[in-house]
Amino acid sequence: CRSTLHKNTGNQTHVHFTFTSSQETSQWHTMNANHEQNVFQAEMKHIPRDENTNHTWSMRFGKGGNIYSFIGPFGESVSLLDDDKERKSNGEIMPPQSVESAPWMDEVWQNVMVNMNRNNVSGDHESYFLHQAGTYKENNASKPFYSPNLATYCSEDEHVCMFASWVQQAHLPTRFRSNVILYSRYVDCGQDGVVEMTSVIHNMEPSKVELEREGGYDPGDDMVNWLNMPWAGVRTSTFRDLLVSNSLSSSNNTVDESKNKLVASQNDLDISSRSKSTLQRPLQSFGEGGTTSAPRQRDTGGYAIFTQGIHDPTIPPFQMPCSTTNDGEETPCPENGGLPLSTNNVLVVA
Repeated sequence: CRSTLHKNTGNQTHVHFTFTSSQETSQWHTMNANHEQNVFQAEMKHIPRDENTNHTWSMRFGKGGNIYSFIGPFGESVSLLDDDKERKSNGEIMPPQSVESAPWMDEVWQNVMVNMNRNNVSGDHESYFLHQAGTYKENNASKPFYSPNLATYCSEDEHVCMFASWVQQAHLPTRFRSNVILYSRYVDCGQDGVVEMTSVIHNMEPSKVELEREGGYDPGDDMVNWLNMPWAGVRTSTFRDLLVSNSLSSSNNTVDESKNKLVASQNDLDISSRSKSTLQRPLQSFGEGGTTSAPRQRDTGGYAIFTQGIHDPTIPPFQMPCSTTNDGEETPCPENGGLPLSTNNVLVVA
């Protein structure tokens, strides 16, 4: 990305720190919409030099330096909200925040760190999850506690925003603490609407003096040995499918009918034959399908792509039914036969 910045002439990066609600565009769930003013830290926008709206995007960052809103040229997708009315999401790709205890706390793009040696050991139900976004709104709390911001640097000339935050234990109460400072950098690369995200985790282990003062506190309590970088989700009304790259050693592609998955080939999806990919349709919730729906990065080709909808060659094209309208116009039946469909008081939309 850095190598392309010298070609950024004419592209504009706008950054501001004054909160204004994005509800009109993002259509957040009314249960949590009022918490947006608490999570907001900054907004970064890309405006291309050629005024190509297909490359325009707007990104909002939370107190923890994580992405909580991302609006792009993804069409006017429909989102079903709490009042059962269909509303346009206008390119917002983040979920609408319909979980009362987790407004912009879980369904965001963030880094999550886990101590697998301490998390729910022997069924004790003590969670060791560090969330870049902050702490869940639990135990009758009136609002969530977002990870404190320690430092912010944004430059429109350099097309960059950087944040440092003190990452929090996600579940309270807890006997565990957090010694993690997370550094996040976002660069507007300028070409084709590309943005680069870089994260650095700094785990401040206690010194020997601190251990002696605290009576031998085990530094193993502060180890993090499972990383989601990033933990990310999308609004499925905007991005329906997920394309996951397979390792170059993958076998030939197949179709798994039982799980409604298509493993795509070069001819089907115009993907390089050296990089087979698995298409998940529809996009599954976290935990569904185990490692099949959420493979480890080492088992992939190194990338995943959320898509608005990829052509599925296993689905035949729609064929209009043969019909007769009130004024006598006919749509002929196919050669293989078929029953006529009268369109009296019926609307056929194709």
